[in-house]
Parts: sequence; C-alpha cells; structure tokens
Amino acid sequence: MKSSAEEPKIGEKMYHIGLGFGVLSGFVLLPGDPGRVDLVLSFLEGSRVLCFK
Repeated sequence: MKSSAEEPKIGEKMYHIGLGFGVLSGFVLLPGDPGRVDLVLSFLEGSRVLCFK
C-alpha cells in the first residue's frame, strides 16, 4: 500500500482538492487565500473555479 504522499488520491480523486484527473487542464493555480480567487481570475481569460476546500 502506498502512502498518501506517494499516491495522493481517494478513489479516482486527489484528496486535497477533491477533483479527478480528467477535470484538470495542463495548468492549475491554487491561490491559497480564497480572497485572492477573484483577483487571479480577473487576469486570466477563459478561467474558472473548479472547487473550494
């Protein structure tokens, strides 16, 4: 059995963001502070929020 550090998934979803690999694109930003999300989105065309944890 692999540790969560080696295999950070629960089922087919990554445990820290709750999303599966088919949902993600080639680039992902994790802004940290939820208050920064709208600011970051304002600079990126065609971006979207996938989840909050």
